[in-house]
Amino acid sequence: MSRLHKKMSQFNYLNKDKVIVNGLKRIRDLKLPKFGHLNKSKLIVNIFKRFHNLKIAFKIISIVLFIATFMGGIGYTGYIFYQEQNSSINEMYASSLLSVNLLNESYADIRSIEALSLEMLLAPIEVIRQQTILNKIHKHENAFDTYLNSYATIAQNSYEAPRLEKLKEAITQYRAERQKAFDIVDQDIFDQATKSDAYYYYSTNALVYIDQIHIVLDDLIAYNNKAATKTIDQNNQDFRQASRILLILPFLAVIIALTIGIIVARLIAKPLQAMIKSVQQVASGNLAIEVQKSHSSNDETGQLADAFNIMTTNLRHLVSQVSQSSRLVTNSAEDLQSNTAENSSAAEQIVAAMSAAASDTEKQAVTINDASVAIQQVSASAQQIAATSSLVADLTEKTAITTKNGQKAIDKVVNQMSIIGERTEQIQKTITNLTLSNEQIRDIIKFIRGLAAQTNLLALNAAIEAARAGEHGRSFTVVAAEVRKLAEQSHEASQQISSLIHKNQDNINSTVSAMNAAANDVQEGINVVEIAGQAFSTNLEHIEQVSTQVREISSSIQQVAIGNQQIVDSIYSISSFSQVTAERVQSVTDTIAVQATTLSHMARESQDLTVIAQELLTAIQEFKL
Repeated sequence: MSRLHKKMSQFNYLNKDKVIVNGLKRIRDLKLPKFGHLNKSKLIVNIFKRFHNLKIAFKIISIVLFIATFMGGIGYTGYIFYQEQNSSINEMYASSLLSVNLLNESYADIRSIEALSLEMLLAPIEVIRQQTILNKIHKHENAFDTYLNSYATIAQNSYEAPRLEKLKEAITQYRAERQKAFDIVDQDIFDQATKSDAYYYYSTNALVYIDQIHIVLDDLIAYNNKAATKTIDQNNQDFRQASRILLILPFLAVIIALTIGIIVARLIAKPLQAMIKSVQQVASGNLAIEVQKSHSSNDETGQLADAFNIMTTNLRHLVSQVSQSSRLVTNSAEDLQSNTAENSSAAEQIVAAMSAAASDTEKQAVTINDASVAIQQVSASAQQIAATSSLVADLTEKTAITTKNGQKAIDKVVNQMSIIGERTEQIQKTITNLTLSNEQIRDIIKFIRGLAAQTNLLALNAAIEAARAGEHGRSFTVVAAEVRKLAEQSHEASQQISSLIHKNQDNINSTVSAMNAAANDVQEGINVVEIAGQAFSTNLEHIEQVSTQVREISSSIQQVAIGNQQIVDSIYSISSFSQVTAERVQSVTDTIAVQATTLSHMARESQDLTVIAQELLTAIQEFKL
């Protein structure tokens, strides 16, 4: 009985879960207030801008968190439905199956008590057998009271409580009348006439209460069977509703995840594609290009676009300065050529100065080559950025594959819930078998009632014959033998009742086994959900790889900055060399008056300088400013 009380306390605890589930349903049915004073379009634009300004890593992490939250919601929903269904099954066992079991045990005990009472009143027995029968009756009465008290702790509704009180009253009256019949037998246990009087009193006064007990027990068993059937129908309806919800939510999660993934992928890929096109144009010599940002984004792509625009501006300034220096050199060479006729006396000094100028010009060419190498480094860095973007796209595909694996895990959860439905059907079949066994018990009870009536008539006939014959009433022996046969038939019927009760117990055990199997299946469903969590952990690793690639992009940008610095250094070198060239040209101008003899040679060198300057201008014109 202590185990029964523990089970009942567990069932009361599970009923609290139903209260929690009902509370969640009410929260779900609440309607949120409408913010009519806010401009919905502005709100959406502000949210989009804030999301667009997030770092790429935060964007990807936000997507994963959203998907993980949604999947967690699906898992929690399935867990809530499982808890509700498990509570319904436990409630059915506590309120119906357990009640039917207790009532059937009580029925068996009351039938055993009837059979032992008939043997006590009708059969010729000795004192030892009489005491054995009384002990068995006492044992069955204790068992009957135990089962009835256990049932009383469960039966608390308005239908069962008054019938239970009526049953207890009938039991009390029956025991009192039966004891009076036993007292008559105790006057002379070997006198058959005394036993006949005792049986007559028993059948007239005690059997009336037995009929009442049978009627009340049948009524309570039928009521609990009906309640069990109703609980099973409600459980099946809840299971179908849970199946529909758990089938719709994963498809909705996949659609939302794909939509958000495509939007974020476009937000990342579109600026990178524009950057690739701009870098290619810079590599082809178009320095007038600028990256136009469609949105005021402050993420890595926006910062990269700003840095690229600053780099192209610096390159345009560099090429412009080189072009101006080349024009100055050309003008100086032309002036030098026009003045060769007036400076023939300083021809030798002019040759030396022009040689130095040629050397400086070569250094300028080397510096310009260095600038070209730096620009090539910029182009290589841009190509590396493009390759990194390709890796980011590959990792996005891996993330999609991992999400599909998570979907498969959720599908397994749905399959496990289907298995729970099959276990529930097994429980229903077992309860049906239990009902059939109860019907057979009713048939046997009817037979025992008929047997009791025949036994009563035979006992009366035997008493009448004995009274008529007096000492010669030997015919009573024949009647007593018939009574004994009927008692044996009553014993066989009691054994059949016991066998059916055992069958009912086996059916109940089968029901418990099916419930345990359903619990194991649900545990397996939980394991599958854990596998889905591991799949999303793999997604997190892929995202970390994406973060690493983004760091590589940052490193490439740093290389671009270093190349830009090299270009600036080259510009400074060209400026310095140009100043030295100007000083030496001035020295040549001062010595023109004394170097007239070398005028023709200086003119040829001036022409060569003019050609070199023109070639430099032609090379610079390939860049579009």
